[in-house]
Amino acid sequence: MSGKTIVVVDDNADARRAVVRTLKLHGHRVLDTGEPSQVLSLVSEEGARPDLLVTDVVMPEKSGITLASELVEEWPELKVLFISGYADRDVDASELPEGIRAFLEKPFTINELAETVNELLDSG
Repeated sequence: MSGKTIVVVDDNADARRAVVRTLKLHGHRVLDTGEPSQVLSLVSEEGARPDLLVTDVVMPEKSGITLASELVEEWPELKVLFISGYADRDVDASELPEGIRAFLEKPFTINELAETVNELLDSG
């Protein structure tokens, strides 16, 4: 599935650039930032309703889980992909509804990223 709007949030610029590049190659519109507090203004400036949030879990300003919870309140149908160097068992996203979230442990391949993104976007 292509042509969706995806917001990428990761405080690691190199990791963020790699994710953005992969998603753009697959035809998606990508908005990205290293600062979770910028997401709402970034989306507002672009006039876009995001279909997917790809976010690092551990960031200095705000966790990806907190960010995702806030954005799902704003856009209940928003899908979320957590990316982290920490194991999935250490990521408690239980406050998010089942079926809207996935997890990729760093490092991951571009194929793993593309496949996971497509599965999330294709799911109900």
